[in-house]
Amino acid sequence: RVDLAGVDPGLERGLNQLLEYDKEDLPEAFALTFCVEYDVFGVTQTVDLCDNGRNTPVTQANKQEYVRLYAKYFLEDSIARQFSAFKEGFRLVVGGSEVIKQFVGPDELELLLVGTQDLDLLQLRSH
Repeated sequence: RVDLAGVDPGLERGLNQLLEYDKEDLPEAFALTFCVEYDVFGVTQTVDLCDNGRNTPVTQANKQEYVRLYAKYFLEDSIARQFSAFKEGFRLVVGGSEVIKQFVGPDELELLLVGTQDLDLLQLRSH
């Protein structure tokens, strides 16, 4: 869940509220099932987080598992296809991962992928 705070603080807060909720009326209060719904061009898409997820209510007994599966879906599964394409392209450009490990540290790799966080617009305009 720590990773969620940097990506979607609101989602992270909501999942923490769910985990902190200790009353037995959790299924009625939150009305959640083990699925994720999102909108694609006005059409609601539903993805089950487990077998028969859309019919499995979140309860006190299973809320930890729901949060784990939801975070996994949000941070990994929902972007797996895009990340796979990125990874393939990256490998084509830079070669095998051993080259990266030998010559580029984590900070340099982040700089290559993300760029600098501090932009000097005056300097950019002068070039």
